[in-house]
Amino acid sequence: MRDLYHRQDRLTYWIRRVNTDLEEIDRKDVLKLIGNMQDKERAILWIIRCITALLLIRKQLGKPFRNATKDDIRSIPKWMEQKSYKASTNEKFRQILKLFYKTIYGNSEYYPDQVKWFSVKLGKEKAGKETSMDMAEYLEEEEVQKLIESAPTLQKKAFLASMYESGARPEEFLRLTNTDIRIDSKGAVLMLRGKTGERRVRIISFSKLLQQ
Repeated sequence: MRDLYHRQDRLTYWIRRVNTDLEEIDRKDVLKLIGNMQDKERAILWIIRCITALLLIRKQLGKPFRNATKDDIRSIPKWMEQKSYKASTNEKFRQILKLFYKTIYGNSEYYPDQVKWFSVKLGKEKAGKETSMDMAEYLEEEEVQKLIESAPTLQKKAFLASMYESGARPEEFLRLTNTDIRIDSKGAVLMLRGKTGERRVRIISFSKLLQQ
């Protein structure tokens, strides 16, 4: 399957960053985690996310991961709150920290004291701040129509319209070939393939643009 996001090239870049940005004591530990995740065939984008988070956390700790105390780790969530990181990002960093310490310093069997004390999930008060949807952030039907009409080419009009109506992820839509699209009397059927597998989606309102 075509890799539209150049995952392997990006992973190679971030592994190179690990080798150049970290001292030997941390470099060995982070590379060990990467190797462990690759052995378990974890998603490349998830491995990259772990690397970028660990590089940032290490910078904030100011000392090797293995020398960090519980109090040192406590400073990370506080720092993220001060920087107004989203709750979802905060939880992702917590997840990565626990994964790293358990894999490297807990032999993949237990959580060391440095990270055993906190949960991945935030409390309802903090997490709840991001659960409400602001409808002002979303386009109305009329605005979507104007956006499509203002696209400079027929291809771009069809892309915008079909992605809007189908709800396809960018990578799913950009992988489509002629054989993945069937035009019929009711509209068009798209066979989308992505990280969740294969799914069949019908579009009706904007199928004429796609057909053209």
